[in-house]
Amino acid sequence: MGKNELVQQTIRENVSAFEGWIDRNASRIERLATQYGCTREQARDVTEEVFRSCYLDLHNQRDEELNPLTLFQKAVEKLDRMAREESLDTSFLSFEEDRQLHEKIIRLPRDLKLSFILAIFHEMDDKDIAFLLEISLETVKEAIDQAFLQLTEESDRLRLTKQLEFLNMSYGRMRPIFRKARIFEAEEPEIEEIIKKKTSKKRMIPWLVGLLILFALIVSSILTSEDYQKKAAEKYLERFKESLEDEMSTRYAKLGLPLSTEEDTQNTYLEFYGREAQMEFQNLTRRLEKELQDTGTINRKNAKEQYAAISETLAFPSEMLEKLVKNPLANDREQSERFIKEYMERYYDFQHAYQLLLSEYPTETEQAMVNGKMDLEQSTYPEKLQKAVKGMRAQNIYPTVIPQWNTIVPIFQKNEISEQMRASLHEDLGGYVTLLESTPFVNYPNLAYSYDESVEYLLDMEKSLLASWEDENFHYMLEYSYKELLYTLIGGYEPNLIYGQDGTVKEEVRAAWRKIASNGGSSPSAIILQKIIREMEANGWTESESRRRVTMYHISHAILLAREGQLKKFELTGIISIGQDTDIVSLPDEQFEQLVEDTYERFSAEHDREILSDVHPIVIFLMFIMANNHEDIETMEQLFGTLYGSLTFEEYINGWKQVHIDLSQFDHVQFSKSEDDSGSIWLETDRSTSAGAMMIKNQDHIWLVQHFYYDAPIFE
Repeated sequence: MGKNELVQQTIRENVSAFEGWIDRNASRIERLATQYGCTREQARDVTEEVFRSCYLDLHNQRDEELNPLTLFQKAVEKLDRMAREESLDTSFLSFEEDRQLHEKIIRLPRDLKLSFILAIFHEMDDKDIAFLLEISLETVKEAIDQAFLQLTEESDRLRLTKQLEFLNMSYGRMRPIFRKARIFEAEEPEIEEIIKKKTSKKRMIPWLVGLLILFALIVSSILTSEDYQKKAAEKYLERFKESLEDEMSTRYAKLGLPLSTEEDTQNTYLEFYGREAQMEFQNLTRRLEKELQDTGTINRKNAKEQYAAISETLAFPSEMLEKLVKNPLANDREQSERFIKEYMERYYDFQHAYQLLLSEYPTETEQAMVNGKMDLEQSTYPEKLQKAVKGMRAQNIYPTVIPQWNTIVPIFQKNEISEQMRASLHEDLGGYVTLLESTPFVNYPNLAYSYDESVEYLLDMEKSLLASWEDENFHYMLEYSYKELLYTLIGGYEPNLIYGQDGTVKEEVRAAWRKIASNGGSSPSAIILQKIIREMEANGWTESESRRRVTMYHISHAILLAREGQLKKFELTGIISIGQDTDIVSLPDEQFEQLVEDTYERFSAEHDREILSDVHPIVIFLMFIMANNHEDIETMEQLFGTLYGSLTFEEYINGWKQVHIDLSQFDHVQFSKSEDDSGSIWLETDRSTSAGAMMIKNQDHIWLVQHFYYDAPIFE
């Protein structure tokens, strides 16, 4: 092979690899630009320019250079150079909570924002982030921690983590709008010539193959049995390759959703549906091609069985439920958990798709609602909308007015179908069916249902909460709904709602509380209500200190203790653990605050650090604040820790101005451990003032304040 031929072959191979590279990575770059704060159109342009830059240099590229880090490097350079539009466009996010968090992230400083986005949404390690942003590893870690601190003004760290998971899911549902053809619009004559040669050769290949086959048929006077079998297998494979596409078209038609094409990416309502099946189908067809090449035939029975397994992954929620009813899992909790997880994943994907479509017809949708339900019998409504509603009803999903959300949402219907689902699953999983068919449970600040119904739903969800798996999105949704409902039942959002005109707790509320309290010693809600009822009875049903103290954090703590079989240790005061290495103290707490003051007095007398052994970082942090309030710089210094490369205390205290911090103005103090020897801590309040710090553990295993943050800074 000559030198020119070798060069052309290399270029052709690189172009082919490059196209695959685009397919795998373009949506990631477009999401990065959007997360950074670009409009969808700007993000599209950034993506096209990044890949276009790579394409124009393709003849100089080596295979090892085709890696995502190269793309991110070019993307960061492009984002640094471009000017973003002042007005934020968050319309591509369906949920208000996602939009608010997205706007907060956009407003972070450049290094904090990029470090945070790359770590959280792109799962990039600190070393790669440092390389991309040209900053140190320590700076990356501090930037991520600082980003968390700045984003937790209105929500705690644990809730923020969950909100980020949901936001990441919303980012993942964004339809990519980059135009692949624009990437290949080369301006350099050399590249155009290469592409022309490549295209011309591609067009010649099918013609030459066809000519050779025709020639072979003319020359061969007799077809052998092997020839016939091979040709039949080739035709079978040709038809087989269209199987999945045909099935997807049929399925989308049943759903009443348009199937997107390469030319029409705007109609991607179900971005992830079928993606796994497509990958598996491609692998299957490659295996069949190799089988045909090696043996001259195809095992059709085996091919059908493998395709059936792939087709199974495309099952609708209705098909999954039909199979469940035929083969109940009432006596198999493990398989019931597996079913509910897979079902809810598919259901929420479909629900989101239908929500997107309904949002295209706000006026028509509102006009079609009759008594909270949609009536589309009139032919005047758009055909696309009518098909979608028919499709969603087949999945037991109905457009419904949700007054507390002030919107129309496609939701799972409580009916015979949901009853069959409940009866076919293990009883411990009933709470998930309740979550599907009855959400939302709260119409702030009221209950969405009667007290009797609300108690029934609460106990049903509690049973599943304590019995099923953890660390799943749906488990978090169940836990949050449970906590929200229990908190509302005890008057957490609006205490006046539980009292009658005589100033005592209403009888219907008392009855609901007693029913919860009788649920048993292993019930988190029962242990909380038992405390409240005892105090209410002692005070003529007028007041309860425990009721006033209970927060959502205490409910989380009770759930954690119940799972560990330690519910007898439940208290409403002091440091409580709410899981995921997070501890909280609700304020005011006289007993705990006295502990902090006593420890401060003992330590400030002689600064003996042995006193600080095994002292919780929350206590250390509040001692530091107390030293600030007393203008006790010496004690502040003894409670201050320094990491390599960070400011010394002398540098940190330079220009110090004392600002009194009143703990009575805060609702709680929270500590989240990030490593065994480090973590973040902060004070929070609904009145939007906050203080926080980075905490480190020194070589003597004593927690110290490493960096302090306050809205009205202590150190200026």
